[in-house]
Amino acid sequence: MKIANGEVGPIDIAAALPHVPSLKNESRWAAALDEMRSLSQGWDGYHAMPPTPQAIANAKLVLQAMVQEGLPPTRVAPSVVGGVGITRRIGPRKVYLEFCNDGHVDTLFTDGENPVAWTVDISPTGLNNLFAQIRSLLDG
Repeated sequence: MKIANGEVGPIDIAAALPHVPSLKNESRWAAALDEMRSLSQGWDGYHAMPPTPQAIANAKLVLQAMVQEGLPPTRVAPSVVGGVGITRRIGPRKVYLEFCNDGHVDTLFTDGENPVAWTVDISPTGLNNLFAQIRSLLDG
């Protein structure tokens, strides 16, 4: 099974969340987030913890802001390290947001060769800064 640009192997995310592989609009992304509430430990076929309500709420907040800013994601999926992952990709350039179960949010920016990661502040000011950085990388 393929998800995004890579081979997933034995993890059957599509079986766990049928919306994940080809999300096309905000309502489907929100539905995928809501479905994540029903996941149980081991949803990935191993020992992955399901996203917590806090991780899902943080992901919804940022997802809505991304859409309003004209930066819709290209992928929304549970994270095997616990939490929610949101990706926006254009060609080899990618922004990945990891909404961790403990409430913090990490991001990875890459142009396909040079990854840079840091913790994101999801306050209004923090999101404005994040969106400016996303535009800078992806509009590059």
